[in-house]
Amino acid sequence: FKMKNLIFNWRPEGLPEDWELLLAADPSQRIIATYLEKSAFLEARREGELVGLLLLATTSSAEHGEIVNLSVRPSEQNQGIGSQLLQQALAYGKRLGYRRMEVATATTSFGPLYLYQKNGFRVTSVEQDYYLKCYDEVLRENGLVVKDRLILTQSL
Repeated sequence: FKMKNLIFNWRPEGLPEDWELLLAADPSQRIIATYLEKSAFLEARREGELVGLLLLATTSSAEHGEIVNLSVRPSEQNQGIGSQLLQQALAYGKRLGYRRMEVATATTSFGPLYLYQKNGFRVTSVEQDYYLKCYDEVLRENGLVVKDRLILTQSL
C-alpha cells in the first residue's frame, strides 16, 4: 500500500532499526522484549527509510488482537501515517477473525489518545497506577507524572 511516497508492509519479526521508534513509544526495553516475539510488525517507509511502526500482538484469546506499540518519527507526524497504520492493523485483525482490537496508552499521552479515538477506539477501562507499578523509573510526559493506563477497544 502506498501513500504520499509511503510503502506499508507487514513483516514477521523486528529489525535493529526498529528500536528508535519502539523506545519512542515505550521507554522500557524490558517491557518491549515481553511482546516482541508474539507480534507482527507493520512498517511505513518513505524512500527506504523507516518512518512508522506498529506492532500487533497475538493474545491469549483468538477473538482479539492488541496493538502493543505504535510510533511515527516526529518529523513525519500529523500526516496521517499513524491513522493509516491503525486502519491497516484493524483490517488485518478482521482478516484474522478478531472480533475486537485493543490498545493501551497513558492518560498523559494526549497525541496517541486523540489518534486512537479519531480512529474509532473507545476507552473501556482504566488501570490505576499501572506505570508506577510496572516501570522501573518514574515516567514524565507533557509535564505530568505518568500513572494510569487507559485501555481502548474497537469492535471489528
